[in-house]
Amino acid sequence: MQNTKPLGLRIKRHWLEEIVAGRKKIEYRDFTEHYAARFGTNGARRDEQGYIECRKDIKLLRLYVSSKEYAIVELRKIDISTDKNDHTTFRLHIGKIIEDKSGERL
Repeated sequence: MQNTKPLGLRIKRHWLEEIVAGRKKIEYRDFTEHYAARFGTNGARRDEQGYIECRKDIKLLRLYVSSKEYAIVELRKIDISTDKNDHTTFRLHIGKIIEDKSGERL
């Protein structure tokens, strides 16, 4: 992990709660130039399993509310997946919860 500002991503309340509770370990984002630039994956190195090397934390901000509800999580790795309908996505593998200000109710 670098000591840089976390990458901010908006997320629905349900998925934020699932991540904080530890039930959701992968977040999906469309494979677009926008996200490729944000994740720094253009020309990025890959490890021996093909995962994109990354050293960023992610700040998951709840949609439709102020940025007071969020969780900062470790981004362990990124890979790219294509489903049977040829829809390609980034798969963000989530590690530990670094900070939880989500107000998550278990």
